[in-house]
Amino acid sequence: MFVGAALSSHPVLTSTQAAVYTVHDGTLFEGVRDVTAGTTLSWRNLGQPRGTCIAYPPFVIWSRDQSSTPIRIFCTTTDGSLAACLLDARTRSPLGWEIHTIPGAARVFTPPGATIEYEPQWVFSVGRWMRVRVPTKGPVGMMGRLIIWLRLATAVDGPNSVFVGSTDGHLWELMRRSGAFSWTDHGAPPGHCIAGRPMTVLSAPAESAPRRIFAATRSGAMVERVIVPGGASLWVDHGRPAKPSGAPGSLATIFPGGVVATDTAGAPHVIVLADDQLHALRVSTMGAPGSWSALAQPPASSVRESTWTTTPPTVGLATPGVGSVTTFVVGSRQTRSGTIVGRVIEEVLQVRYEPANGQLSHEAVLGEPDRPLFGTDRFVINHVAGVWPVLGRVYASSRAAFSATESLDEWGYATTPPTRASLGLPPVPGAPCNQAPQRMTGCGGPMTYGVGSGL
Repeated sequence: MFVGAALSSHPVLTSTQAAVYTVHDGTLFEGVRDVTAGTTLSWRNLGQPRGTCIAYPPFVIWSRDQSSTPIRIFCTTTDGSLAACLLDARTRSPLGWEIHTIPGAARVFTPPGATIEYEPQWVFSVGRWMRVRVPTKGPVGMMGRLIIWLRLATAVDGPNSVFVGSTDGHLWELMRRSGAFSWTDHGAPPGHCIAGRPMTVLSAPAESAPRRIFAATRSGAMVERVIVPGGASLWVDHGRPAKPSGAPGSLATIFPGGVVATDTAGAPHVIVLADDQLHALRVSTMGAPGSWSALAQPPASSVRESTWTTTPPTVGLATPGVGSVTTFVVGSRQTRSGTIVGRVIEEVLQVRYEPANGQLSHEAVLGEPDRPLFGTDRFVINHVAGVWPVLGRVYASSRAAFSATESLDEWGYATTPPTRASLGLPPVPGAPCNQAPQRMTGCGGPMTYGVGSGL
């Protein structure tokens, strides 16, 4: 089972609820979690598109559009399509699946990653169409005029985009504008193939501003696509971070996944896992290669203990007005004394990155799961208005060693000490999906996402 995205702060949920979306045996499940005492996790089977299965966890949800527009949960399927599970925006009832296929012979290779989702806009007619930004606060007079505008206006969805990598190493964008979908092929970066899940900043830029999409390549480097509305877009090769002194080789290999922070000057900072350590890429000048810096490893409890980072960050929570990002990783530690080697202990860690000084601090050890953690891209932070700004939740899937037994684990990271609960598995959907996901066909030979070349 793989943990994907979470839906929160939505009219279909109360202030104590969140909907967590997971993939189990090729099937999409929704688990509604309520922190009210005495309530249990409620699972719902959302199925899979006809004739195919879900290959990877969903990391993209569109839920900000007007109430008549369905919630969309994007998933990559085993036949190489980008599928969206549609939910009624008023009731969260399933409305079936929507299939988006890349034009031509290429198929979707990566999970859906970077998304740019704008809030609904209001348009009104006074001889011609105009776009109006609805103010969120202001004097009473302004609010009075706002009510008049609303009587003459109609809400329209913003131009939303989601990005994926394809089996031929290209970056593709699926955009929905005025209710219609269209694909854009951004091509492959010179000398590279896109092989990691695309990433972007945590908040949507202005529509007229450049959009900046980051992704790991098959060679383990980081590239950026700068998309300039109405102008010339370009690729930037940011290379790979250096390995620690004394380590074999000179350059580290970047794993898929990561989060993007923004400093007060607007420069993006991309936090990724390269080999067994977190690194940050700071891009101070748009269109030029950025600079890499190694970040702190988990603290050791003794001189005989070695520590390293096991999984990349996948979802970050930005502090408004500050720019710092809180995220979660798995840290490993092991004690060695002479010829005696202790067991590897894996723990969920809460970390905080400060773009102002490029420093990473380990804020809390949330603890070990009931079962060892395996793989990457299995985390999601959940932050809900009302009860949960204080009681945040982070989810991870775990699996017993040498066993197929899995569980969805939950940590309350804002409590002292942190709380943990094992939420179990969704009901068995029947026969598991045995269809293999799409493989990269060019770019140096066949490759499965997440396997080989550090990916």
